[in-house]
Amino acid sequence: MIAEAGLEQRIQWLEAFVTEQSAQIASQAGRIAKMDMLIQYYEEQLLLSKRRQFGPSSEHLDDCQQLNLFNEAEALTDRSLPEPELEEITYQRRKQKGKREQDLSGLPVERTEYELPPEQRICPECGGPLDDIGVHVHRELKLQPAKVIVEEQAVQYMPAGPVGRPATTRRSSRPTHPNR
Repeated sequence: MIAEAGLEQRIQWLEAFVTEQSAQIASQAGRIAKMDMLIQYYEEQLLLSKRRQFGPSSEHLDDCQQLNLFNEAEALTDRSLPEPELEEITYQRRKQKGKREQDLSGLPVERTEYELPPEQRICPECGGPLDDIGVHVHRELKLQPAKVIVEEQAVQYMPAGPVGRPATTRRSSRPTHPNR
């Protein structure tokens, strides 16, 4: 009897559990259906907004109207007059060579020389003396009130290593320009 009473209690508990689970499943199925409808609605709204944003505009004109929109000059011309003759340009303007040198030739020049000090004229790789391979001259206009001066900065370049061998170059230090 005790076993039957416990069995009946267990059956009642299981039936209550099943009805509770069925109600929960039904409510979740309803929520899922509602969410599916919302997803579908939002997808449709997204497509509509994209069509509005990127779709064709409503200001369409017929092709005939668009082509005739800027033909006012042709409509107002007298067709009985002959066509004007086209002139052909036979020359080409060329850029003048040496114009900058010519423009700066009458101005005073301040030249500042930058050379490597004797202790830096030694190759860091082989220890041999560095040879002079040229000078780079940088020109810029220095404007002073009512006075224009050409300022040149000559930077000496020397190769690191024997002449004829490709190597790194060393450059004497120069003060940096305040505007750069």
